[in-house]
Amino acid sequence: MTRSALSKVVGAALVALIAGALASSASAAGGIHKFFFGPAGTNTDCEVAAAVPGLGTYAYCVVEGTNMPASKVASVTMSANGKLRICKGGACGSDAPEQTPTLKVGQSVNAAPFRCTGLPTGTICVVVKTGAGFLIDTSGVTRLS
Repeated sequence: MTRSALSKVVGAALVALIAGALASSASAAGGIHKFFFGPAGTNTDCEVAAAVPGLGTYAYCVVEGTNMPASKVASVTMSANGKLRICKGGACGSDAPEQTPTLKVGQSVNAAPFRCTGLPTGTICVVVKTGAGFLIDTSGVTRLS
């Protein structure tokens, strides 16, 4: 291989390596943003964001269903320090994006500092370091400390 050809190959490899490193950094710098449904029959869906530019860090879940009266709809947003903001009533509902995965009972979603786990009756989300969090199910929202 001539010196010129070798130089081109090495140059192309370096460009690919740098491009890959930049893509990894952008992904890591973009944070984690996940959506999921609680286990079948729980009527819960959630969203967790960790260090997402423009969104921040939070865990959000809602319980609602086609056969559920608007007065039973509830949602909760938890900050990274475990502080909860609870909403009750029909105005609190939201829709998950299309092709959102469904958790199985016992399956968890992790997005530091949060871990959310599917239960037979709902979804539980906690701040891993403190255990503070919430349980959301068809009874509403229960604070966990």
